[in-house]
Amino acid sequence: MTEEDDRLFRLATWTISEILKKKSGGQVIDRIFMSSVLHDLQKLKNESSLDQKQLAGASIIVSARVVLPRLSLNEKAEVCQFYKEGLFLLTTFEGLPDFRWKTIEPLFHMYLEAIPQCETAIMARDFFNLLVWILEKLAISPTVCEDLYSFRSCITIGRVFHNVLEIMGKPNLDLILRKTAVSFLARIIRQCPPGGAPAVSLFVSGLLGGLTKIMTQKTTNASVITDLLAIFKNAVLLTFSNGAEKFDQSKINLEDYPPEMHYVFKNQNEEWKEARAGHIKHYLEKLLALFVIHRNDGVRFEMCEVVIEIQEQCGEVIGEELYGILLSMHMHLKYDDFEKFRQISEHCLALVDSKRIRDDFFYKQLDLQITRLPVETRSGQGNRSLSVLAALLDGLGPNIRLMCTSGSQTMELLLRSLADSIEINLKQLMIIGDAPLNSVSEAMQRYKLMHNINSSQVECVCEMLAKHGGIEIIAMVQQLMREESPKKQSTYHVLLGHLLGALNPEKIPSDDPIVVMLAEYMIKETNRSCLIRILDDSKPHTTDNEMDVDMIIESLSLINLALCMRFTKKNANRTHNSGISLVFWTNRHTDIPFFQISTECLCTILIQTNSKVWIVREAAAFALKVIAVDSDQDITELISMYSSHILNRVSVACSSSINYHLAPVLMIAYLQNGRVSYQFDVIKVIVEKMLYALDMNKQKYTYALLRALNEFMCALNKDYPDHQPLPPIEDQEEDQKHRPTPQHIIVEKILLRTKHMLSTDHLPVQLICLELLKGGLELLKHHDDMLLPMIHQNWAGLMSIAGRKDPNSFVLMLDVVVFMAELSGDFVHNKILKELYPLVEANYRELMSRGLSKNTPSYESAKKTIKSIPRLIVYSKMAEEDAKKTYYTVLDESDVVYSPLTIYRDAEKYKMDQYFESGEISFT
Repeated sequence: MTEEDDRLFRLATWTISEILKKKSGGQVIDRIFMSSVLHDLQKLKNESSLDQKQLAGASIIVSARVVLPRLSLNEKAEVCQFYKEGLFLLTTFEGLPDFRWKTIEPLFHMYLEAIPQCETAIMARDFFNLLVWILEKLAISPTVCEDLYSFRSCITIGRVFHNVLEIMGKPNLDLILRKTAVSFLARIIRQCPPGGAPAVSLFVSGLLGGLTKIMTQKTTNASVITDLLAIFKNAVLLTFSNGAEKFDQSKINLEDYPPEMHYVFKNQNEEWKEARAGHIKHYLEKLLALFVIHRNDGVRFEMCEVVIEIQEQCGEVIGEELYGILLSMHMHLKYDDFEKFRQISEHCLALVDSKRIRDDFFYKQLDLQITRLPVETRSGQGNRSLSVLAALLDGLGPNIRLMCTSGSQTMELLLRSLADSIEINLKQLMIIGDAPLNSVSEAMQRYKLMHNINSSQVECVCEMLAKHGGIEIIAMVQQLMREESPKKQSTYHVLLGHLLGALNPEKIPSDDPIVVMLAEYMIKETNRSCLIRILDDSKPHTTDNEMDVDMIIESLSLINLALCMRFTKKNANRTHNSGISLVFWTNRHTDIPFFQISTECLCTILIQTNSKVWIVREAAAFALKVIAVDSDQDITELISMYSSHILNRVSVACSSSINYHLAPVLMIAYLQNGRVSYQFDVIKVIVEKMLYALDMNKQKYTYALLRALNEFMCALNKDYPDHQPLPPIEDQEEDQKHRPTPQHIIVEKILLRTKHMLSTDHLPVQLICLELLKGGLELLKHHDDMLLPMIHQNWAGLMSIAGRKDPNSFVLMLDVVVFMAELSGDFVHNKILKELYPLVEANYRELMSRGLSKNTPSYESAKKTIKSIPRLIVYSKMAEEDAKKTYYTVLDESDVVYSPLTIYRDAEKYKMDQYFESGEISFT
């Protein structure tokens, strides 16, 4: 080598010599000196050959044994870059003769031991980076790398583990420094060759314990936890996997190793080998408790991967030790929000191939969860606990039915625990959406639960109970419900609704005694709890706005009753379709026939469609929808199928001295949901019975009867629009008049029997009679022989309403009079001109004398008067002169100063001016 060629080597050796001279003379190695040297090295490095670089780099690395012990911590920091340059110059350690791990070990050890002493994070990171560069050179130097992981050098591995864990155990250190340390530790494990596993295994217990301690610190960053979990996994797989080389003490000659190694070797005895699986299990249990439910998905996923891969690859050592952890992971992840975790859950369960262990685990955890559930619910952990419970029930599978059939105390405690944990939030019931309910699940979700419990989690638990417990679980809930207070009964009704919704009726025999007993019980309880709130004329009208437990029970009972009907409808439909209407097919376990049970259910639900409580009314409407959808019919077809039986109950109630008040309620519900034309003859008889009751009951339940008659009138107009009279009989020459139909006749009877009620002082009755009159006139409009007498006979009642000047009834009265004028024309001309006008004028003047406020009954009455005047004039064919002397003067009143009414008055006055000029007017 020429003098020109060895400049890089001479600079390296000169630098080492200068450093030693300076230290011998008591001088400090400063940054200026090292910067100058590094500058020269960089310059010569680009001009030197590969051999010269190798030689210079080796000389720098070898000098560490002599130089570094003499340097202070700060001086080591200054020369750190000098040693990095030495590593850069070396392509690989393999190219140098006799270059082994012992050659580079001093450099590695000096900086490794210096790291915990560093005063700044920057200095410590620089030292770590130097060690990483050493590892990178080892990665491409197999021989030297094997030296590092041999028994002779294994103390270095132990010191790496100790120092890195010491740094990681200080949460106040710089995060970047801690991540650098983690990266360095991960590389030490990852770079270990298969033959080095026994050396690492000497210290792996301490490593795993240290990693666990660090990860369980509350201040540890989530990304750091993820990296440490990966290190934990790789360390276990390296040393304990099925194909890994294991430590064999019999092959070790202690005399070949330093005395400090003897204790380490002797400690790896058979007792330790047997306990190592237990150690891993212990560490994983601690980690699992924190990380399987961690808020960071990356941490959760890495935790799952650790357990699964250790079980799969270390089965010979681990055996069944991790089965409990795998089952615990399955329990927590079975109903996770993310699909990948649900797949991991199934993978965990598949790894546990012992049914005995699975069953023992699930039974033990079920008992534990039953005890914990109420407490965890009230601490805000209810949703997670319910998901765990559902997973346990699914894991037990067929054992659930066995426990239900045998009346197991565990199942009873489970149901009681659920009832104690679930509580309906009455305040949140008022916060609901307007979207229609399309499923049982949506209906149950409207009953918001306390403690932030999600109804879907309760539904999931009930699905598992129904899937594996069958109809027997229903019997247990029914039995427990009977013994509880109303508040607790509401909770059982929630459970019962979810359970009935989850059961498949096709898989349950229709003659199952539990089905019949359940239907009977639900009918009885629903009829008992769902109080019939009918407006009694003798009592004040009140409206229930505040929710209470009884209302909740009533609404839930209706939904559950509809779900019960799913189990009886098969035989009920079969009975009905066979043409049998009076003789029912009777179940062998009970004297109540299936179709009778279904009819009882339907009647109970129909009655509650008229409840004054909105939540009960909505529940009844949804229950009807459930039954109809389940029968592949719409609601009208469903009611029609049961029409003869429903109307029979109405007819019987009409004749009852006790329950006759139920007749109008059930009649209204039938007419609102069915078709009057299907059973007109039967309904006509019922209407006549109601008219008789209307005459005889001395004002009690008058309003309910009138509502039923009004609903009947609306149904007639709906089913018989523009109803025409029958043509004259051809062979009767004397009487050529059109004949009334049965519909005309029954309407006439109703109007004749209710006309006197227009004069009542009771406002609700007065208003319903006005609606009834208008509906009756609509049906009679094409038969003048009945229409005109009805107008004449009801006129006096209308005038009595006009004379009272009540703004509520006055508005509706004007509607009826305008409708009479539209139908009869000049028949009511004189009545409108001479009888009605003075009352309208007096009422209007009195209203104008007040200070009217918008959106009040008085304001609406005044507005209705203004808007009705043109129609009264036109429909009654009033002459212009008469109109301008009477009604027109109301529109022309100069004292109308209330601006909104002035707008209406001017608009209607303009219409009349145009009508008097052209003879045409539009009331569009």
